[in-house]
Amino acid sequence: MKTVRWVSFAWLLLAAVPARSQLSTTGEFPNRHAGASQDPTDAAVRYQASSMGRTIEEWARHLDDPDPGRRLEAVRLLAESGDPKANPYLTRAVDNPDPRVATLAVDYLGKLGAKEASDVLTDKLFFAGINSALRQHILAALGKIRDPASARRVLDFAQGEADPELRAMAIRVVGEIGDDSVRADVERLGDAERDPKLKVLLQDALAKIETHRAPSRSADGDSLSKFSHSEPRP
Repeated sequence: MKTVRWVSFAWLLLAAVPARSQLSTTGEFPNRHAGASQDPTDAAVRYQASSMGRTIEEWARHLDDPDPGRRLEAVRLLAESGDPKANPYLTRAVDNPDPRVATLAVDYLGKLGAKEASDVLTDKLFFAGINSALRQHILAALGKIRDPASARRVLDFAQGEADPELRAMAIRVVGEIGDDSVRADVERLGDAERDPKLKVLLQDALAKIETHRAPSRSADGDSLSKFSHSEPRP
């Protein structure tokens, strides 16, 4: 009988392990996807709701919270909400005086491919007092967003930037965006460039622009081919 009781007790302990393992061992609550279905009885969900709120507007109010941890949490919740209405708040956070908040907002805007933020991001490139690290994050975000409207400004930044690392990164981003309207300017810049490394990057950017053009031309050609070879109607 004692053996049976010990076996039963052991099974109860094993069954309890998964439930306990869901709690953080650091004393912090685990991150939750803001747009996911959440159990209101869960301790982490209750903590998040009581400290940060439940809506996009409530989270956005924490972007200027005195607590830096809540500022960063607000950016995360907005970005992971899955709601496009959060994007304007993330765009506003790019101007946050806390560089950590600004950088995190920039990174999320790039990850989300938020084209509505491209004007703010390209303008930010030219602001005085912006450090090199944030400019790198902005360029990386623009390369992910790939808004053709930003290609001209990024190329202008590349032409006027003295930092060779930032200039090289901007040239790569022009290639990633792949907007054909700047093709001629990239060619001229490549002809005038004396730095062999940057010259190669400009050639790579031209090749990427050509690659972006190719699918649309191929698609047009396919559609024309199908149209020309279609059987006549009876």
